[in-house]
Amino acid sequence: MTYGLKHQDTDMSSAQEIAKFEAEKKNATADIGDVGFAFARVAVQKGVTQPYKPTTWNDIPDWAKDKDGHWALAYTGTIAFISNNNLVKDAPTSWQDVLEGDYKVTVGDVGVAAQANNAVLAAAFANGGDESNLKPAIEFFSKLAKQGRLSFTDPSIANLEKGEVEVAILWDFNALNYRDQIDRSRFSVNIPQDGSVISGYTTIINKYAKNPNAAKLAREHIFSDRGQINLAEATLAQSAPMLSCLHRFKKS
Repeated sequence: MTYGLKHQDTDMSSAQEIAKFEAEKKNATADIGDVGFAFARVAVQKGVTQPYKPTTWNDIPDWAKDKDGHWALAYTGTIAFISNNNLVKDAPTSWQDVLEGDYKVTVGDVGVAAQANNAVLAAAFANGGDESNLKPAIEFFSKLAKQGRLSFTDPSIANLEKGEVEVAILWDFNALNYRDQIDRSRFSVNIPQDGSVISGYTTIINKYAKNPNAAKLAREHIFSDRGQINLAEATLAQSAPMLSCLHRFKKS
């Protein structure tokens, strides 16, 4: 990193990160987290964040940041389908295709993971709903469940590689990254043509951070030109950026 900071990362869901901040308080073992857009507001409401506006703050659109500096979107993704070509004859390109298919569909941990939550929201939009009306999505997944096609397998790279996932609903950067890490020819990645969602991830600095200035420098780097270029290059290379990850800085 630009500032010579050493850090230790821990992968957790957005909800788990916030719960950790709240439970540990002054015994904090993490300084900064990376959570989904909707979860950032939850963290602020729970009072576990502290504000910091990087020097590039004015360049960030108003819709993508908290006015007081508690969070700001560092990168975005689009909900997509990843299909195992060895198990699925016709890879779905729409939610309607999914509904008419004969394969099992993996969503993830809804209510805990931002990726899974946005998968539900994308299904809602595609079927006539929106943020305030998730009923179309609930009905959609209920139909899959009644068909015995709703899988509870974790849509992780390990399970994809083992062939335990037929179709999963993921962020495009995760789906492309997993595909390329395992076997580019083995998987198809498609953004649903009848509706999807673009959302993002934001850093939240722990209110009780042991190394708050290091956390602020981390955010400074993320929103610098160099930091944004790094994220863009990672996306172009199908290498997923930070996703629901906690960081604890170490003193050199």
